[in-house]
Amino acid sequence: MPPRGSARGPWPGSAASWRYAAQSSVTLEVSVGVLLVCLGLLLGSTWTIQALQARFRRLALERRRLNAEWLALRAALQRRGRCRRCGAPPSEWRD
Repeated sequence: MPPRGSARGPWPGSAASWRYAAQSSVTLEVSVGVLLVCLGLLLGSTWTIQALQARFRRLALERRRLNAEWLALRAALQRRGRCRRCGAPPSEWRD
C-alpha cells in the first residue's frame, strides 16, 4: 500500500476523497449553467414581448375595425336583398 501522504491524494472511497469534490463541482457548474440559460431565455422572451406589444395592439385594432366594416357591409347587402355585382340572393353569398 502506498503511504497516505502521496501525491495521488486520499484513497478512493474514503471520506476525504477528492473524486467526490470534483464531481460535485462539475454538478454545480452544470446547474449554474442551466440556471443562466433559463434566465437568459426568460429575459429574452420578456424583452421580445415588450418590443412587439405595440405592433400586436395595432394589429388587433385593425382586425376589430375590419370585422366591424364586414358586419356593416353584410348587413347592408342583406337589407337590399341582392348583390349589386352578381345579382345573387343572400343565401348564395359566400362568407
